[in-house]
Amino acid sequence: MANRTWEEYQRDPMVRSAVERQFLITGSRMYRLRLGEAQGGGGLMKR
Repeated sequence: MANRTWEEYQRDPMVRSAVERQFLITGSRMYRLRLGEAQGGGGLMKR
């Protein structure tokens, strides 16, 4: 998404799909981390 304007992003379905995919991957990882934390292990490390 770097070096692209909002209009370019909106017009390019491949870029939009790639960005959406990255959000889905990130959300899935966050869910799994929280799930592991709720079950007492494997969650986010606490400092």
